[in-house]
Amino acid sequence: SLPLKHHPGERWTYGLNTDVLGYLVEVWSGMTLNDFLRKRIFEPLGMKDTHFYQPASNHGRLVTLYQGTADGKNKRVETLIYDRVDAGYPNAKGTYFSGGAGLSSTIEDYAKFLQMYLNKGEYNGVRLLSRKTIELMLTDQHIDGAQVGLGFGLETEANDHQSVISLGSFQW
Repeated sequence: SLPLKHHPGERWTYGLNTDVLGYLVEVWSGMTLNDFLRKRIFEPLGMKDTHFYQPASNHGRLVTLYQGTADGKNKRVETLIYDRVDAGYPNAKGTYFSGGAGLSSTIEDYAKFLQMYLNKGEYNGVRLLSRKTIELMLTDQHIDGAQVGLGFGLETEANDHQSVISLGSFQW
């Protein structure tokens, strides 16, 4: 009964499924998604620089977003992007914590998060996910073989001919 954002095949839009999951985490945990992620993931992994909205002390560290222009130059983005998002939102103050988008981080913090996946759910002696959960997340879940795990795109034998990425790699 809800209206479509656009007609099928007209364009592609990310689903809001991960945002719904983020909301369910809030309901079940009794915490905001921000507090839940901080307590259950960021602090245990030592991810000090990962935030939905950056503290004022970090504002100068955020990379400026540029967009190519028709004349081949780049200009600073000062308009709304994607689905009416302010490109400078990480430096704003907000209360919406999206399950599917919105975190800003450093390479060091993100490397810790990804290393936890490579270590089958553990980083620096801290286990966040079971080995079986990681295996399930990195197993193709799509019926028609689209090489999609739970939260990740997967490089499998079925799609390996399409890229230079090694078998077993995952991304999003």
